[in-house]
Amino acid sequence: YEEAERAAAGIMAAEDASLEELPALLWRDGHDGLTTREAERLVQDLVQAVPEAIVAALLTAAGFPLLAALARIDVKMLTRAQKRVLKRPVSSAAKKGTDAASDLTEALRVSPDEAWTAVADALTLAGAAPRGAVTPHGAPQDRPTAPALLDGSATGLASLIPREEGDGDLTVTEVVRENGSRAWVVGLPGTRGGLIPDPESTDPWDAGGLLDALGSESEVTAPAVRAALEAARVPHGAPLVLAGYSQGGVHAVNLAGRDDFTSVYPVAGVMTVAAPSGNAVETGRTAVLEFSSDGDLAVAADGAPTPVSSRRAEVVFHPAGHGWDAPGGGFRTASPLAVEDDLGVAHDFDAQVDLIRQFEAAEPASRAEVAGLSAALAGLTAGTVASSR
Repeated sequence: YEEAERAAAGIMAAEDASLEELPALLWRDGHDGLTTREAERLVQDLVQAVPEAIVAALLTAAGFPLLAALARIDVKMLTRAQKRVLKRPVSSAAKKGTDAASDLTEALRVSPDEAWTAVADALTLAGAAPRGAVTPHGAPQDRPTAPALLDGSATGLASLIPREEGDGDLTVTEVVRENGSRAWVVGLPGTRGGLIPDPESTDPWDAGGLLDALGSESEVTAPAVRAALEAARVPHGAPLVLAGYSQGGVHAVNLAGRDDFTSVYPVAGVMTVAAPSGNAVETGRTAVLEFSSDGDLAVAADGAPTPVSSRRAEVVFHPAGHGWDAPGGGFRTASPLAVEDDLGVAHDFDAQVDLIRQFEAAEPASRAEVAGLSAALAGLTAGTVASSR
């Protein structure tokens, strides 16, 4: 009895949330203010709940309600003893059914990365978000607002990210470092034009570009950025530092992990601001430093935390009263526009850069964990700006 009770507790703990339970989970996590980490978990639950609900409905309709329940159990989370109890045969037919349900459960384990890929493919097939070739348009133009010097700070890199320039703009900045060597910083902007894919849009940084970033690992964007660098006469083999905000940050991480891009333009460093870049891209020896706010739900769109290593880290800010974490807690439900305003404030570029500026001005002890990555980026980018276009 005790063995069965322990097994039952483990099985219940391994059971995924159903679609019907998600509103309750949203209220449980969000009534006192929803954080990015809580939102990421809800995205993961949603990714699992949708396919499992479909399969469970089919099994129930076919007369197998118990198998429908088993389809929502993550077998990988169970101990060996719990698996034995779960699969203990009542009959040969029951054993086959249980094994089939377990196999079905494993097949349903999709990551948010895979879910984004499926969404991108489905919208493309439906013609809702066609992504044709993206190519440079016209000659590079000088950028008069570029700084004359880069001090190697993350704030300085953020100043090279395009904000309100024309559709499709990115920045390419040539830096002459103290030792006379040269490096190039590429600035990539965030999503523009709304979050609904528009087949008529000609801006590669629109919602279709976001799908390319989250669902296709920048398959369309990578050759376009390479072509832009060639149009700007950046020599092949030149070391790059990529700085991106929001969607641009996802592209930056993706480009650092794409062999077809780094074989021509090696990426030595990446800095992201408010980017949902908890993807599975392997960035190798590239120095990657990311900044986000734990009230910015846009960062949770990938449904996963940022993977960390000795060469990749994330600085997470916790500003009081930021975004949905309003005074007094809870959701702002006065109107959808109020919610939209809260999300906009939490994801605002200038507000994020101000947090980075405060961080870099703080005591060194509070920045010690990322001091190595900060120094690596500073060594790559500090110097005189030779050109910025």
